[in-house]
Amino acid sequence: MSAAKQSNTSRLSSSKQPAMSWPSLRPFLWVAVVLIALLVLMPFIMQIVAFWKYDTTTSSIADQVKQQADQTQNLLNLLNTFAAIIGVVFAVFAAVTVALGVYGFSTNNGFRDLEKEWQDRLDELAQKSTAIASLENDMQKKNEQLKELQEESADLRDQLQKNVTSAQAQLNKQVEEISIVIRHLGMTRSLISNDPRTNFALGRILSGGGDYDKAIELLEATALLDPTFPEVQRELGLTYRRRGDRYNSIGETREGEADYEMAIQKLQESVRQNPDDVETVAILGGLYRRKGDYRRAMDYYRQAVAVDPTSSYALGNVGSLAWYLGDEKLAREMFARTGQAAQERLDTLESLAPYWDYFDLGLSQLMLGKTEDAKQSYAKAIEFTPSKVHFEGVLNNLSLLKKNTHAHAIPGIDEIVEMIEAAR
Repeated sequence: MSAAKQSNTSRLSSSKQPAMSWPSLRPFLWVAVVLIALLVLMPFIMQIVAFWKYDTTTSSIADQVKQQADQTQNLLNLLNTFAAIIGVVFAVFAAVTVALGVYGFSTNNGFRDLEKEWQDRLDELAQKSTAIASLENDMQKKNEQLKELQEESADLRDQLQKNVTSAQAQLNKQVEEISIVIRHLGMTRSLISNDPRTNFALGRILSGGGDYDKAIELLEATALLDPTFPEVQRELGLTYRRRGDRYNSIGETREGEADYEMAIQKLQESVRQNPDDVETVAILGGLYRRKGDYRRAMDYYRQAVAVDPTSSYALGNVGSLAWYLGDEKLAREMFARTGQAAQERLDTLESLAPYWDYFDLGLSQLMLGKTEDAKQSYAKAIEFTPSKVHFEGVLNNLSLLKKNTHAHAIPGIDEIVEMIEAAR
């Protein structure tokens, strides 16, 4: 900056030279001197010429005296005239000199003002440069503090997630104990209450504990007492689907398919009552996926994404089905969005089940070629998972991805499957 300042100062100094300098006025002054000299010498020259022309031999003395007097008078008149002319010339010269002096003075003052303005600008620029440097230092310190805060927040987030997972595990254990007690209370009809909320709560507990027959009776009683009771149709559909899974696992496919059809009816009724219920729409997609109807499952998962574009569960399933069906471009787009949505939920501590977010994040990283990051995410998901039953759905999805024989091999997928199998 000092070099720029010196350059500006030198330009200002050079620009201070007045517009009409002494070298430019010198020819005019010489001309003025010559003219004045001619004016002074002209009368004497004319007088000499007049005396030279005067012939003393042919003129009388009186004539000569008169002629001499006339010449003298003429000379005096001429001298007076020349004196007046010289006075005018000197007056004009003086006026020009004064004008030039005033002009030079004003010009010099103008350049001084300009130089002062430039100097002020340079000083202001120097102050701003100093302020910018100070601001950069402050920003550097703030960035370092922000990094420290992010590290502390990450540690706090992990601790909170562990606490949530631990609390959820304890809750699951309590629910299991309660369901055992309820199963020993006797027949389901003795448990049915006139309060739909009580029936719904008991039915939900029994469904989570695996007593699907009693759960369905309690939930159906809830729907009869209050057909508009929130979530009862969804819980019924979910319970029928779970019982259908059990039938299919033991080879009773007819009963399993019948329960799947009942589940579809209940879930569709739930969607009709609440079209914005993303979870129910996604459960429908999962049900059709179990039935092997992948394209209809894709339709429901896409409907869930349309309702909630930030649902990493729906996005991940759209990506997985797109990969299986051979649409790798759509799959990669969905997997990228899956990772973004899952990471945002983890960063904001929005999820009460962070293990699912880590599973979704790991899936995104695995399918986008970030194998090592995927292993770390799956390791955290396994650590936070409160119940081993959740591993089944994750393994089924990874198995589906491996079935796409038209796509290239997925690096690291076998190692991740082994990690989950070891934890199951």
